[in-house]
Amino acid sequence: MNGRIKQLAAEVGISVEYLNNTKQWVLIEALAERIVGECMAMCKTSVGNADYNTGRLHCLENIKEHFGVDGMSTEDKKTLIKELLGVKND
Repeated sequence: MNGRIKQLAAEVGISVEYLNNTKQWVLIEALAERIVGECMAMCKTSVGNADYNTGRLHCLENIKEHFGVDGMSTEDKKTLIKELLGVKND
């Protein structure tokens, strides 16, 4: 997953220098793993429904609600991620 995490971090504007800092990288990777883990846990509870497609839709909605990203613009999400990671907005 490391390559994908770096790609996503770069897409939200986190600099290569920041990513090359070992301590910062460990924190980003740990955050990504926690988020993925929570998403997986939420889907396990939703997809157990008799109707698989309904379970998938519930899973998506549960994740959006859990992380509070429903209705956020892409720019707002980028800003939030940068703030959470302590990256200055240019």
